[in-house]
Amino acid sequence: MLFVSWRFNCLLIRPLLDPAPPGYSSVMSPASPSVLKKRVPRRVGCLVMLVLFAGIWAVFEIQAQRTVLAKPLAVYRDPDHRLQPLDPGVGTNSDGLRCRLEADEIADSDFSVLFFGDSFVFGPNVGREGALPRLFERGLREAMETNRIHVVNAAWPSASPLLALRLLRDVGARYRPDLVLYGFDMSDFRDDLMYRNLIEKKGIYRMIDLMPASLWLAGRGAKAIAPDRLYRTVFRMPKDRFFAVNRPLDETRGDLMPVWQTLVEINSLCGDELNADFHVIVQPRNFQYSDRESPFSWERGDYRNLGPSVLEPFLFFNQQAGEAPFGVHSLLSAFEETDVFPTCYAGDPHWTPAGTQVAADALVEMAVRGGWVKGSKGQRVEE
Repeated sequence: MLFVSWRFNCLLIRPLLDPAPPGYSSVMSPASPSVLKKRVPRRVGCLVMLVLFAGIWAVFEIQAQRTVLAKPLAVYRDPDHRLQPLDPGVGTNSDGLRCRLEADEIADSDFSVLFFGDSFVFGPNVGREGALPRLFERGLREAMETNRIHVVNAAWPSASPLLALRLLRDVGARYRPDLVLYGFDMSDFRDDLMYRNLIEKKGIYRMIDLMPASLWLAGRGAKAIAPDRLYRTVFRMPKDRFFAVNRPLDETRGDLMPVWQTLVEINSLCGDELNADFHVIVQPRNFQYSDRESPFSWERGDYRNLGPSVLEPFLFFNQQAGEAPFGVHSLLSAFEETDVFPTCYAGDPHWTPAGTQVAADALVEMAVRGGWVKGSKGQRVEE
């Protein structure tokens, strides 16, 4: 853009501001000092060039936001990017939660569960009825012999603990939850840092409202060529989306702690305002338990299947769990020990219906063994 504005200035604007004297030709020798004194100062040409550059840049920003970059910039404009209320294609209620019930349809005497997470909990390929929260609800009802248990799918694609905390503050009380769950994905470590940057607008993110397209392009370019230390300094997070599984825990712990603090905040909100228990469910990605799953996934090159550091996040959570004021549980062993294959799609890292069932069965067993559901057994009512 700078080159274009410079050429435009040289070819069209400068001749108007700095005309050659009569009889002067560009092939002739330079003008005499007396002629130069009559010309408009060069600073005017520089000013015009800057104005042109600003204009071209503004046009680029407007057009990019409306066209080619509209989709990637959507999160920049709206970091929460929640689901639309009453969307029949997704199956959301009036709060934008993927649930067939409204909040006021859950009785005070019913056992209410809010299940947060990203796309793995949301269930992008299995429909609302085949998603993890719904399968978990069915399993709990059968195990506890009651249909007065309601598990609300409060997850949405590319969510993170910080976004879940913000949604819980906005709508959580309406559902009077007895239990709040968060399904933690391996991408949450970096996603949480990114969303915090976008929301707090610190450092380079102060320009997010003025020049989102330029900032997005700068981030893409820096991610491709800049050293991690430089990228981290400018963009306030590691450039590797899966840094937590690609490097030893000793090198990443400092970048993992912010998301842990967010989970602590969720627990505080649950205990102080909602009177609900809180549990974190750490979900494995297939590359952490198999080298055969999702051979054509779009994320395939972002990590090394069964690599030396892929289980470091589980070590982190095991260490933190000892002092955690909430429950921390892993689904890793359930997927390591299952005979189900495949648990994920060949070209998509998300769970198949069978893989989702593996997660649901393990979660039901945890809930029953841990006594998560209280006061529901034997209280049967007709739906």
